[in-house]
Amino acid sequence: MTELLEKYPKAAKVVREYYLEQLLESLKEKNLPDEFKEHVKQQGITDETVQGLVSGNPVLLFSVFDENEIYIDINVHKMAMKIPDKEIGFSFKILNQDSILSFYQTRKQAEQAAVEKSFELLEQKL
Repeated sequence: MTELLEKYPKAAKVVREYYLEQLLESLKEKNLPDEFKEHVKQQGITDETVQGLVSGNPVLLFSVFDENEIYIDINVHKMAMKIPDKEIGFSFKILNQDSILSFYQTRKQAEQAAVEKSFELLEQKL
């Protein structure tokens, strides 16, 4: 994840801003001093925080991409030829983009590949 945040700085900024907004929104309902909320806003969200949030769970970034009209579809396939000890495989498609022909053994691997492609697309879009 760190490599993506460094490689695509404009996209990384959008991701940090999205998670900061989510954090600030969650603080609105809490009975916390305004000074604390302002401090959180000033501190912002670091790349390390983003890494911690989405580490091991790349699907958490899908909402960020949705808000930027990059729609990811993860597909499951019954495989004609078994991937070692698997009868199913996963792939992804991004709306209005060429089909991705790669298959992955796990949904998480497909999600990670989709996130990597989506970072590239978001960077190009900005």
